Amino acid sequence: MLNDLGPLIEHVTARVWNGVPGYRTVLMDSNDLRSYISSNVLTVLSCVTQDREVNASERDRASHLGESRALQGVPLDALIQSFRTAERAILDQFAQFYTEVGGDVTGQREGVRRIVAVLDAIEGRLVEAYRETSRRIALHYDSAVGDLVTQIALGQGVATEDLDRLAALLKVDPGSPYRAAAARVVHDPDPGVLAQVRHHVTSRLREVVHAPVLTGTWGDAMLLLIPGEAPVAGVLARALSPGHCRYEVVVGLGEIVPQLTDADTSCRQALDALDIALRTGRSRQVVAYDDVLLDLLLARDRTLTDRLVRKSLEPLLDQPSLRQTLRAYLDNDLSTPETAKALSVHQNTIAYRLRRIRELTGRDLRHIEDVLLLRLALRAHDLRSFQP
Repeated sequence: MLNDLGPLIEHVTARVWNGVPGYRTVLMDSNDLRSYISSNVLTVLSCVTQDREVNASERDRASHLGESRALQGVPLDALIQSFRTAERAILDQFAQFYTEVGGDVTGQREGVRRIVAVLDAIEGRLVEAYRETSRRIALHYDSAVGDLVTQIALGQGVATEDLDRLAALLKVDPGSPYRAAAARVVHDPDPGVLAQVRHHVTSRLREVVHAPVLTGTWGDAMLLLIPGEAPVAGVLARALSPGHCRYEVVVGLGEIVPQLTDADTSCRQALDALDIALRTGRSRQVVAYDDVLLDLLLARDRTLTDRLVRKSLEPLLDQPSLRQTLRAYLDNDLSTPETAKALSVHQNTIAYRLRRIRELTGRDLRHIEDVLLLRLALRAHDLRSFQP
């Protein structure tokens, strides 16, 4: 077989180049492929004829091949398929050669076993190096994308070449609409937990988003830049439900902006919505920016929040049961029966407490202006009581 090495290499190269998807679509030419196949075929035949194991230099060469293929973007399944293709081609040639020299069945089986063992050793080292290189690439890439997301969130602008590189690597369209989401684990801001949540959330978003979601961090929160205009609130809410996520997570959602370079506006909105959600004790919820505009106005004016609490709610600050009743009554559309059901008490108890609220605050819950003031005062109290 060593005398027919040239034709064998050409045969194996042609079968891999023409028969394995992925090779002709990456930065490689057939001469490059032929060079590595020549080296591997020679290793196989040398190991078999000399009855030896793969040596250190041959293992290093396999590692280098794995690194090169990862950097070139050859898919791992294509790489493995190429080895299976080469294996079949070599075994076919070996069977033909063995028949021609009149070898017995036992010798043929042993030859096949040794060829496969050598190819497995080379492939094992190659795949190990490929995966390690892919892991390093992914870490570098994640870091670069994270930096880009932070840069966008800060409104610093993004260089055209960075956008072009992102578009080439990820197949994203920077000119398409984007919206930002900001997420935080309520009770455990550990980076490892946040990474798990990121993987979980982005995998769920693939249900409706057909382009990569860009992720980064902002303090102890996670930022996501979500491409397209598909409705994502429902998908995120399901992803955060107790049956799908073990951690208590809250998400703020910004508005859709025309293109990636405008996403700083949506990032600020998402972070503001997240801040309000955390201040008001929400968990496992997706809070849209538009839904907390009033809370944002209150949060940005401490004097106003203090005055609202003092003028309308101060008499109830040392009456937790009355505050709870007032909140439940407002949340249940001023319905005494529904409030009683929500608090598991008798309707007469609710009626008594409402009278006490009117007596202490001077606010009559039959008047719409007083209802609005008390609702605002409760929100102001929640915002003022927040401990980051």
